[in-house]
Amino acid sequence: MDEKPTYKKEYTFGWDFFKSLFKLIPLFYPKWMELSLLFTIITLICLILSEVVGYYIGLIPGKMYGSLYDKNEPRFWHLFWTGTLMYIAKCLLLALISFFSWLLYLSWRKNLVEALQKGYFSNKAYYRLNCVDSQGIDNADQRLTQDIERMCNQLATTVLPAGLIGPFVVVYYTVKTWKTAGPFGVGVIYLYFIVGTIMNKFLVSPLSKWSARVELNEGNFRYKQVTIRDNSEAIAFYRAEEFEDTMSKKTLYQLLNCQLRLMFWRFPSAFWMQFFDYYGGLLSYAIQYIPIFLMHSYDDSTDLVTIIAN
Repeated sequence: MDEKPTYKKEYTFGWDFFKSLFKLIPLFYPKWMELSLLFTIITLICLILSEVVGYYIGLIPGKMYGSLYDKNEPRFWHLFWTGTLMYIAKCLLLALISFFSWLLYLSWRKNLVEALQKGYFSNKAYYRLNCVDSQGIDNADQRLTQDIERMCNQLATTVLPAGLIGPFVVVYYTVKTWKTAGPFGVGVIYLYFIVGTIMNKFLVSPLSKWSARVELNEGNFRYKQVTIRDNSEAIAFYRAEEFEDTMSKKTLYQLLNCQLRLMFWRFPSAFWMQFFDYYGGLLSYAIQYIPIFLMHSYDDSTDLVTIIAN
């Protein structure tokens, strides 16, 4: 039996990714009065409130250290119950973010599948793609099902929340760092993130390529199993079990080889991401060197305990 042809286009993470993503926006939001737009706005509001509450929660430990240091019992219990209410609010907001981002995913998936299927079933496009010329679209069925599901899920529940709140967080903490550590502290933080972004760019690009190859081979392996299921009678009639077994193993080994190579690229990427996240906590203390040792801004020991804790 003929094997399904594969397409050799390489996929990387770069400017082309953002241009392609921008083209999807009219499909995600086909009209102004759209549920997906409403869910996006609600998610953004919940994200902003969550960051505000999270900021004040971060101040609670430092203030509690200060109250314990001063042995101020009324202030301690006031902070304790205030913190309790803040934690309840934070958990509620996180649950709402998860809920509305999932509704956004469902809305996006509905809009995108409907838009693509409209073109898929127009002018015999499904016939040309599957029987005449794939035009670089391998496994069209996989694109309409699994790929759209994964893309919408990751964009709505992971990428979009971080992308929506990111600019607000950057501006706010830039101002806070400027007030406590001055322009030098802000410069150190920005340099740290620029270096991290550049490193991530070099590490993510190969990951994008090999992830696309894995998905291609997953589709080919699944397609092979589907052809066996649909042609079981013909296979039995021609006694082609050995041939089909050989071809199935071939597609499986190609898939496993791509998955292995993908994991080799994930290892340095995972190391760098973990280092970048954890070392940032140590760097936040290092920045306090400027106001404490150079500027002598916190000579009072009580203020110093609170500032360090925060």
